[in-house]
Amino acid sequence: KVRIDAVTNSDFDAKGIKVDGKSPKIANNGITLSSTGTTSENINGGITYLREGTSLTVTVTTDEKVTVQGSPKFKLTNTEGTVVLPFAGISVGASNSTITFSKTIASEDKNGSLKYNPSDCIIDYDAIKDSYGNSLLLVMGSDVTANYFIDTNPPTAPAITKENGSPLPAGNYTGSVKFKLTPAEGDTTIKKSQYSLDGGSTWTDYPDSAAVPIKESKQLSSRSIDFAGN
Repeated sequence: KVRIDAVTNSDFDAKGIKVDGKSPKIANNGITLSSTGTTSENINGGITYLREGTSLTVTVTTDEKVTVQGSPKFKLTNTEGTVVLPFAGISVGASNSTITFSKTIASEDKNGSLKYNPSDCIIDYDAIKDSYGNSLLLVMGSDVTANYFIDTNPPTAPAITKENGSPLPAGNYTGSVKFKLTPAEGDTTIKKSQYSLDGGSTWTDYPDSAAVPIKESKQLSSRSIDFAGN
């Protein structure tokens, strides 16, 4: 066998000589993302929110059979930085290969909406080779939105106010009191607000914009739950 590294490709048999100068590439629509540990409750507007302990997996399908001779990684980015998924395995088919990258989301992972770029999404891509030793070729492309959002931070508890929106100071009140919950302004990750009248033992979903009366001695607390489940 003779190895020829060239941009053009010629694949033939002549007296036992076979030449392949074509580098493998990622197949069309060959990058797929999935998650475990999430449900429909963690999806909003087509975006899946990932909290600590959930897992993110990326599968990359190539346009020909390849092997992995090292430890490539898949790179995603968001507004806070880079999120790297280690190599997790490879499945070789009749005419292509599927490479899997996966990680469990940790508290130190960068938060935000994920994206990747086909031109640099695989770190150490030259560890992925075809049977003639040609390394994977990454082609130029625009950023691709991944429709996944890492959110490991607990949301800010909603403010407890009077019915008219003015502050409701902590303290003891005689008679009945009506209160409202106001979520943190601008936080689009919040799914719902809840209140507790027994110091946090039980929680009730807050009805949007309604004033809730308290007619007897209660210990009032509030919290927000985001789409990731924090």
